[in-house]
Amino acid sequence: MAGPFNDIELGKDTDEILVYEWGPRGPFRQAPIYHYIAEKVHDLPRDIHILNIAGDIFTIPTRHDDGVIAVQSAFALRWLLPKAGIDYQEVLIRGVRGAHSLLHENKLVDDNIVRFLYAS
Repeated sequence: MAGPFNDIELGKDTDEILVYEWGPRGPFRQAPIYHYIAEKVHDLPRDIHILNIAGDIFTIPTRHDDGVIAVQSAFALRWLLPKAGIDYQEVLIRGVRGAHSLLHENKLVDDNIVRFLYAS
């Protein structure tokens, strides 16, 4: 949930939100963590199902993030996991309750997780 899969550092101490824009084949720039995941994705079991949840609080109209992680970073897995044959789904939580620190307390998140678990 709200993982930084294409970001410079995982536990950053800065307010800057890194955004690597996407193209039709994935992120235009790729951080070291993205490269690492790309190298290891084929080691994941094929019967794994992944639900990736991110937030977008819409504080700046041209920016999409949860206040900490850019949607582009959280959803960067969409180019890696399906190519490796892994069932991958995304949910974007919009609005104030999509803030990074509030996602775990959001009923929409809970509902999506329940649906995902019972469908998998």
